[in-house]
Amino acid sequence: MGSSLEFSKPTVTKNFADGITLSHAYFNASDKAMKYITFTFVPYNRVGDVVYCTISQEAEKRCKVTGPISPGTTGFPEWETLWYNPTVYEAVLDSVEIIYMDGTEEFIDGKDVTYMHDEENSVYYKQMMKEKAEELEKRAIAQEKAAQEAADAAKAAAEKAQKAAEAAKDAAA
Repeated sequence: MGSSLEFSKPTVTKNFADGITLSHAYFNASDKAMKYITFTFVPYNRVGDVVYCTISQEAEKRCKVTGPISPGTTGFPEWETLWYNPTVYEAVLDSVEIIYMDGTEEFIDGKDVTYMHDEENSVYYKQMMKEKAEELEKRAIAQEKAAQEAADAAKAAAEKAQKAAEAAKDAAA
């Protein structure tokens, strides 16, 4: 079973001053509205070492989303210039803290997060596949209906042609 918050791997972009911006998606897979979500990220270089901001000397950054975030909702935050460092290659989700509208709290270690495209555990993925299957089924039904209408029209045209041929035969006789 997946976690109550599903996550996509963050995308790292770098500006002209080596400022690092992260963007990612999340999905509320719980049955409760979320009041706040706090993501904690850590940057790494290409060889897997933690790197630090050249200005603040900090590695770990906490980024907060303010809700309410309803069940089944997907969000797409972008966190601008979290670090300044030309060697940042990727950012890893270290943890997630969730405060629900009812006051309950949840902590999810980054290693335990369910990713949105995890075929086995993701509610988001299963929901998207269900919607795709339903769309394909609707298309198949529409195609079947169109084919039946075309067959009915062809049959009607054939019957009309048959009657016209019989009428022409009777007129010639």
